[in-house]
Amino acid sequence: MWTKKNVALGGKATQSERLRNEWAAFSSAGNAIDGNRDSYFYHGSCIHTSGGDNPWWRVDLLQVYTITSVTITNRGDCCGERISGARILIGKHLKDNGINNPHGRATQSDLLKGEWAAFSHASNAIDGNRDSFFYHGSCTHTSGGDNPWWRVDLLQVYTITSVTITNRGDCCGERISGAQILIGKHLKNNGINNPQSVLIFTVQSLIQK
Repeated sequence: MWTKKNVALGGKATQSERLRNEWAAFSSAGNAIDGNRDSYFYHGSCIHTSGGDNPWWRVDLLQVYTITSVTITNRGDCCGERISGARILIGKHLKDNGINNPHGRATQSDLLKGEWAAFSHASNAIDGNRDSFFYHGSCTHTSGGDNPWWRVDLLQVYTITSVTITNRGDCCGERISGAQILIGKHLKNNGINNPQSVLIFTVQSLIQK
């Protein structure tokens, strides 16, 4: 039986750097795992880097765990868009601040054909951005045809407890109806020999205004 526990609370957090002003003391990496979900920065329980290229935050859990979910409380007083495009990497490698740890590798049957092909890459589905408007550049899209597919290689063996899908929100949400979620290690026939976990009837579109 699985028991969920917040293992980050006992970890050791570091980050690329803190703010460089009078609020530096409020921006420490450890604030993210203090158990306080107050999302207002000036209340003293958020982290903040000084910006720059490729800022990062990292927690060492000090033991080996099976990670089933990661929960992030975004900043609530302003600036929530700053987290867009962030990646969650899980592993034991510290080289280059952990960027070599796995975050999944995505492929799909094909891309859109035409001027919007560059917006349709498989990796868009795992970039951490849930913007559901295709023309904003964070959705996947095949060219249609028979039996299109999308696949992610997690690069390690995990126990999968849930799969979350953000459907297209600007139009065409019905296209996902009838899709299957298959989980397994077999690549033959594009993975269709893996066991079926779920048959999708509908996924409510995330409408953004």
